[in-house]
Amino acid sequence: MSSASSLHAGIRRALADLDLYPASTSGLEAGHRLAASLIGPGITPLGTLRAVQRRCGLAAFVRHDGEALVGVFVFLLLNARGRAAVLADDFDGLAPPLDHLAVPEDRPSAYYGWGFAATTPEARAAVVAGADVLRKGVLADLPFFCRAATEAGRRAVTLKLGYRDLPGSTSGLLWAPPAGRRRAA
Repeated sequence: MSSASSLHAGIRRALADLDLYPASTSGLEAGHRLAASLIGPGITPLGTLRAVQRRCGLAAFVRHDGEALVGVFVFLLLNARGRAAVLADDFDGLAPPLDHLAVPEDRPSAYYGWGFAATTPEARAAVVAGADVLRKGVLADLPFFCRAATEAGRRAVTLKLGYRDLPGSTSGLLWAPPAGRRRAA
């Protein structure tokens, strides 16, 4: 197994422990609807989300309660070009350039929390915990970045995940340094 497929397998395992599973095409669409209903219409367009999922193979995870989709967790694994754009405060979080994203064969250079939304307390806890388990586990050697779309999201990532303002950012970027050495996937 290649290190990239091992990394993806480790991500899937870590998130499955939280009942978060890779989004199917219909799950991606339902997750987008859920996020739009909770966050508002200014989120990434569905077409962009689809393009990212096709390129990366692993970006969106969903949680169900029975048949109902109750949570969505979406993140980007960035290559060196994407990491440089984030650090330069020049990364477009609504329409990330596809050439800034790590493809499955690449070892990523950074993690970008693209968003999470949930309708139940259990799903909210799971989507927030998803970022935390990745940061402390299979992606522990990467810096984590995000922009909060809502004040509740900002509280979640600063209070529960330890993110802080990225020095020099004028666009609201938050970050958390690498948590340590990467654990085996």
